[in-house]
Amino acid sequence: ALARLFTARGDHPSAAEVLEIICTDSPLDSAPHPVLRLAESYIAAGEPAMARQRLEEALQKITDTAPVRARLSVLYREAEAWGPLAELTAVEAQHTENIAQRTKLLREAADLHVTKRSDPQSAVPLLEQAAALTPDDRAIKLTLCDALSAAGRIEEASAVLRQIIDAYGARRPKDRAVVHHYLARVYLASGDRSSALAELDVALKIDPTHPEILLAVARLSFDEGQYDRAQRTYRSLLMMVRRLRDEQSSPAVTRTEVLYALAEIAEKQGDADRAVEHIESAFEAARENTEECDRLVRALRGRPNHKHLARALELRMEISGAEAPLGTISELATLYEQHLDKAVGALDLWLKTIEMRPTSGEAHRAAKEIRVRHHDRAFLAIELDRRVA
Repeated sequence: ALARLFTARGDHPSAAEVLEIICTDSPLDSAPHPVLRLAESYIAAGEPAMARQRLEEALQKITDTAPVRARLSVLYREAEAWGPLAELTAVEAQHTENIAQRTKLLREAADLHVTKRSDPQSAVPLLEQAAALTPDDRAIKLTLCDALSAAGRIEEASAVLRQIIDAYGARRPKDRAVVHHYLARVYLASGDRSSALAELDVALKIDPTHPEILLAVARLSFDEGQYDRAQRTYRSLLMMVRRLRDEQSSPAVTRTEVLYALAEIAEKQGDADRAVEHIESAFEAARENTEECDRLVRALRGRPNHKHLARALELRMEISGAEAPLGTISELATLYEQHLDKAVGALDLWLKTIEMRPTSGEAHRAAKEIRVRHHDRAFLAIELDRRVA
């Protein structure tokens, strides 16, 4: 009753103190255990880390842990504590009797290790468990092969894929093409480009219109200096991109990416006019929607042409208007200052951002740092001009 009184008054630290005593005196088989109320008091008091600690301790002691696991899962996700969340999800799988649900949880835990922690090695045993539970699920085996390959266990990954291929016998259904594609990726991870291209050729013979396989062939052909083949493959993809955009929420490739790739090929072939034509077409396509523009930005990152990347980021900001992400603004400002000799432009960009978002600490901090790095009248002039305006 005292804890509820403190909670009603908004005195959450005092409520937590009372609940600490209650938890100590409560039987371990209490259901629901008061540790859940204690955690909520700590959260309300602005101490989520203490809430997580108390729940973690309770997992090792109390009888009914399901509600504690559920609450911890939410807290881990909110805190982006991906390692503990992956471990907890795997534990949850062990407490689940339903095979389909257990498999789903094991895959979720593995995905957290791979995508959030860049730790494919930790994902492997979880995926092996999932594959054992559902031996006929080819998708899980393919995901396992990706994790094995990313973990450097190339021979194991290729052995699993070879087993899948052998199981087809003489049959050549379209889903077999996907397996050859995965095997090609494994070969690429090991640096064996010729074997990878050979597997992609087999995959294309089985499914000549598979967009991800075509994209892999195009990229690998370009890297190998087979520009004519890369060009033909990208042109095939160019005929598909609108359909892919309509059919898939996140298509394998977009029109802007294909056009930029064709521009790179034209440059390699010495056709400067055609390269410019493709670049302009790519930027025109990028105006259609944010997805196209974002894909163009992604394609330009890591390329040596900083002007093109800056232009794409400027277009992204134009499309977004006042809602432009701070990450985009920061990336463009960095390009201006570090690569394009436009430090004044970088400062102007941040000052415009401050006008639209006067409470943005990042914008104020970035503008201040540019002022510190550059002592030039031009910087004072641009600020004075903006204040007068």
